[in-house]
Amino acid sequence: MTRISYLDTARGLLTRRDSKEFLFFTRTPNGRGAAKAFLARLEEPTKNTVDLDRRLPNSRLVLYPDAGHGGVFQFHEDFVQRALEFL
Repeated sequence: MTRISYLDTARGLLTRRDSKEFLFFTRTPNGRGAAKAFLARLEEPTKNTVDLDRRLPNSRLVLYPDAGHGGVFQFHEDFVQRALEFL
């Protein structure tokens, strides 16, 4: 699995495309279309999350700057603390 991940990451770098296209989708027309739609949706979550936060009573939204997966890789101490408080 590691070898495939490295190869697909390199392929993304060499083609100047997002490596997620190669890591998660087939290279068929359907797979390429799904990858394009997926990458477009990645631009929406924060905007929709802010709207959802505004509509839900007692919600608490925390956005970590420049962190795609803040709780997993960056800001993990703050994220875990907040998650435990929520639970």
